[in-house]
Amino acid sequence: MLIRLAKIAAGSLWFFGCLLFGVKLFFPAQAAADRVSYEVDRATKGSIQLVLGDVAAWTLSGLAVDDLQILRQPKARGRRNAEEPAPKILAEMDSLQVRLNLLSLLGGSQLVDLASELYDGSLSGTLGKEGERTVVDLLVDGLDLSQYPASLPDGEALQLVGRLNLESDLRIDGEDLEESSGELVLEIDGFGILNEAFADSFSEAVVELEAEGKGGMDVQYLI
Repeated sequence: MLIRLAKIAAGSLWFFGCLLFGVKLFFPAQAAADRVSYEVDRATKGSIQLVLGDVAAWTLSGLAVDDLQILRQPKARGRRNAEEPAPKILAEMDSLQVRLNLLSLLGGSQLVDLASELYDGSLSGTLGKEGERTVVDLLVDGLDLSQYPASLPDGEALQLVGRLNLESDLRIDGEDLEESSGELVLEIDGFGILNEAFADSFSEAVVELEAEGKGGMDVQYLI
């Protein structure tokens, strides 16, 4: 599951970066951002929407955005004329900077650099492709889970606590998973669920994924 999410994120950000760079060559930053929002909405058939605050240029090949929301529009159920459900927040960021790594193009790679401040923490790294390998270089520091708008399937708010940290240098081989390399470590300090149905807490929750070439993938959990 972690590998699948990492590959989806890397591919999506590469598409976003290419689109951003191409539009930004000919249009102001705000126009480029509006175009990216439109393309994301079109590519996902309206299921994913971006809500952007102030937008500015970030180096030659990127954009900086303040107050970014990523929304998911649930599918309407029941009667044909039923009221459309309100979109759900997938993520909120105080700021996000995304740019194409132009030097990587010289070597045939397709990489996007990003940096963000969100949930009282930070995220930085590089995602994309190096040949047949998906690059997942990420550093996540101190995300406050109590600020994340998680919810249960019935719509009830999921009350989380804890600080999330993640470090990854994965290289995921798209043709042969056993040729992948690197490591991903996810830690949540003071993790807890405050809802009565799940009420519990732990001093620390850790998920560690390690790829060692022909050794395959090794996943360890510690709670």
